[in-house]
Amino acid sequence: PPRILDEIVDDSTVPVNVETYSDTRTYGWWEDNTFYNEIVGQGDHKFKGYTWFDFFNDYLASDIRSKIETNCVVNQINWQSHPAEVETSPMVSRRG
Repeated sequence: PPRILDEIVDDSTVPVNVETYSDTRTYGWWEDNTFYNEIVGQGDHKFKGYTWFDFFNDYLASDIRSKIETNCVVNQINWQSHPAEVETSPMVSRRG
């Protein structure tokens, strides 16, 4: 896989086992009796049978999944703290 995936994971002990393929394509066209061709997408890769969601879920979300809170209101974020501290409160359902 492209090295950028290893950089995103940022953990040399975690092997990134994702199948990708090069998405380089050649396009050609005629213009004023001259044929032109152009290679586009050089260096681009796509996942094979995989998505960005799968990648983030498999390689990144596992470390933070236990810290994700749903159905709550974020009251305050302290960015000066390392890691950042987030103050939340339960959501109040208001049905009319």
